[in-house]
Amino acid sequence: MEDRIQMMSLADEEDEGLVLEDVVNNQQPLISYDLYVVGRFLTDRHIRFPIMKDRMASLWRAGRGVAIKEFGSQMFLFQFFHELDLKRVLEGSPWTFDNHLLILHKLGPEEVPS
Repeated sequence: MEDRIQMMSLADEEDEGLVLEDVVNNQQPLISYDLYVVGRFLTDRHIRFPIMKDRMASLWRAGRGVAIKEFGSQMFLFQFFHELDLKRVLEGSPWTFDNHLLILHKLGPEEVPS
């Protein structure tokens, strides 16, 4: 078995992985933003993203997890993987980080973050 593992390798053309197009036949995007929330902290101070990301994920304890990404200047995109986790976070607000209030906006079915 170890011999087979050592013989395995990725060719350069295989290195990219699977790429999905966002649009199929000029129709709707493949990504649904139903479980996404855009957020901003009410402050002009810089938010320490890695610390905020860990803290909010720890506070929210989403059963299926949450992905948090920086989304422009002092804006953040929160992706939940189950609607119950999203509902609990939205109903459990207000949320703060370093004494700064987090304002959340749930994206609607036709909204795309830009």
